[in-house]
Amino acid sequence: NVYNTEGKRTERTKYGWEREKNDWKGWWRIVNRYDALGRSIEELRYQWNADSNKWVMDHYSRTFYDANNRIIESQSCSLEPEPVGWRGSRNVNTFDANGNLTDQLSYLWNSSLFNWVNHRRTVNTYDASGNKTGSVRYDWDPESKGWVLDRRDYLEYDEDGRILEYTRYQWDPGKNDWNGSWRRIFVYDDDGIISEPLLLQFVKELPHIRVKIVELGVIQRCDKLKKGSGRSLLLIAVLRIISV
Repeated sequence: NVYNTEGKRTERTKYGWEREKNDWKGWWRIVNRYDALGRSIEELRYQWNADSNKWVMDHYSRTFYDANNRIIESQSCSLEPEPVGWRGSRNVNTFDANGNLTDQLSYLWNSSLFNWVNHRRTVNTYDASGNKTGSVRYDWDPESKGWVLDRRDYLEYDEDGRILEYTRYQWDPGKNDWNGSWRRIFVYDDDGIISEPLLLQFVKELPHIRVKIVELGVIQRCDKLKKGSGRSLLLIAVLRIISV
């Protein structure tokens, strides 16, 4: 191991004993780099190549920060056997004035083009308290060369900022509309400790019904089961559901 003057590890190398040659053989090597603030900005990984008798890099990751110490870009690439070559991903983050992550662009490395290509985009929204209230995810369509809808999330909170519901929808291009996927309902005890979330899934085959959740003889009203394109809900938990 090698460390810099700030005590951060900058290099690790592992060797294995080779009996035939009665000598040590290099296995792998990791090199880390930091900026002037001590933040990790690069990691390089190498494997020993016996044919060339030298270290060959097979992975790297890089991190970029803004003036507020937020990660605005990250890259990670690995070398795959031929003919694949390098394969990797890149994320570019955009923040609002309050430091909330509002937009994240994801790219994949294209070895043929020797460049990053669009892969996915996620746009987030927040309330005045900084709680994430929703997100919409898009996938890149190389044929139309544009973003297409994939899924969206909704989150609801109580007056104390605790999450109450988390609902997900998937885009149905055939219907040109959203389909309900699942919903989690969070219940808290008198001490404010969260119990195991209740997981509900949208079921197309069942007629629409209003439900109450009944557990241990105590009815916990579920007043917000109204979203979701008219789909009914099926509770996946050790509960009993009754129509009301």
